[in-house]
Amino acid sequence: MLAKMFTSENAKRTKMAHWFKYAFSILIQSLQTALAYSDVTKKYIHNISDFQYHTAHHIQNVISLGLFLHSNPSTRHYFSDLTREAVVEYLSLHDSSKRMPLAELQNYKYTNEQTIEERLFSFYGKDKDQLPPQQQDELKQIIEELNRIDTLVSRRFLYKKGYILNSRITAKGMKLIIIEQVADLVERTKNPVSIEEFGKMMKSPEVYVKESRRPEFFRLLMNHYHEIADHRYQDILIARHPIVDCKRFFE
Repeated sequence: MLAKMFTSENAKRTKMAHWFKYAFSILIQSLQTALAYSDVTKKYIHNISDFQYHTAHHIQNVISLGLFLHSNPSTRHYFSDLTREAVVEYLSLHDSSKRMPLAELQNYKYTNEQTIEERLFSFYGKDKDQLPPQQQDELKQIIEELNRIDTLVSRRFLYKKGYILNSRITAKGMKLIIIEQVADLVERTKNPVSIEEFGKMMKSPEVYVKESRRPEFFRLLMNHYHEIADHRYQDILIARHPIVDCKRFFE
């Protein structure tokens, strides 16, 4: 009888433990969702004007990092057939779709009533993995359109400059693409605003180092990021320090 009572009591405790575990998981999910939509973590960017400034500053950093990679003594032999002017001109096209007004976007068969920049800002500070499915789909669509337009801009430049021949990107064209990819990934992962922008911790650049055919490029920019990139966002957003060629980014 005593054993039966003990078994029954133990079953109740197990059932109660499962209930608490379930309730706790629901609470955690609710908190994650709330954090995904919370503004309390916004330290740097508070409005679309700040976001626009941040975009321009990101592009400047990509250009600076790319030029460092192009001219550094340890890597310049690899890029010796590319001029500094070509690197600047190509990297200046980075994130073009974010800077386009609606009329220009429509030239790329863009049909939404808001610009890509406006739509992206509506997701600022939200972890995409914590969004409801419908919101995730919407963000995915924005990113797909962004990538589609940026790819078109990039390919048109490469074709015009002779870096695409017989429908294939030349070795010099691929080097420009590599510079942009490495500079962009390092800038995004090392930039202090990225955690706030994407609502979560960023992947370590070491992840990309392991996956890359040229890990030395990533390591070089990671090791020198704070020397190259102007990342003092607290002061920058207050004083609005000048950005190299910032005006043309938003004309």
